[in-house]
Amino acid sequence: MNKIGRGEDPRWDWDDSVDEPRKLDPLRDPFQTGPKPPRPAAPPHKRPANQAPAAKGINPRLLILAGAALLVVILLGLGAYFLFGGRGTLNTGGGDAPRSIVLAPTEKVIFGGELQAIKAAAESTVQQGSSSSDNPTVVIRSTNPNARPVNTTEGAYVTLPLTTMTELAGKRVRITAWARAADQRPSGRFAIAFASGPSISSGWLVFTPTTSFQPFSFDVMFPKDPKQDGYVGLWSDISGQGGGIELRLLTERIVQ
Repeated sequence: MNKIGRGEDPRWDWDDSVDEPRKLDPLRDPFQTGPKPPRPAAPPHKRPANQAPAAKGINPRLLILAGAALLVVILLGLGAYFLFGGRGTLNTGGGDAPRSIVLAPTEKVIFGGELQAIKAAAESTVQQGSSSSDNPTVVIRSTNPNARPVNTTEGAYVTLPLTTMTELAGKRVRITAWARAADQRPSGRFAIAFASGPSISSGWLVFTPTTSFQPFSFDVMFPKDPKQDGYVGLWSDISGQGGGIELRLLTERIVQ
């Protein structure tokens, strides 16, 4: 049998071990457009024994959430500081929606709503308003149309003992009354004064009360060398018609 050479058919090759030709794998078409075999996976990277492991990255979303939480805490702290400023707070009483009384750090209470701590001159009366232990108040009324702001004043009054007068001597002091119009027969206008003896007086400072507790303040220079007690007087109705105010608090604070 004649042996078939390489040039006869490119799909056949010569095999010296047999007299017959053997068939090879089909030749690949260089222009074949069919699916390509998958690429072998890259071998895993091996870290040298003396190399420290790389630090793991932090999730950016966790950083954003942590930053937002910190910002909220800071804002809450700032809000509390500016709202209260380290100050004491007292609740008002007798209203449907009582508001808090915020005291400055150096502000001192000289009257806290207790009936026994306030007295009344002729033509004035003082009665217990709210008797709550947290929010005591008194209701003051006056039928005096010409009350004078001298001595104890001719209204209701709170005493500043000589020790307090000496402590505040020569200083500008802010007196603040937290008050509102009484529920029954409310006053249209009332007045506050500071006095000590027959010659030291701020004169009456007139205010208009509202239906809710509000602060009413005035500044006064205290005598440099006090010799006797001082008084904060309240003329509850400057018309003398018996109108009333409800008093929750009196405070003093040095402002100069």
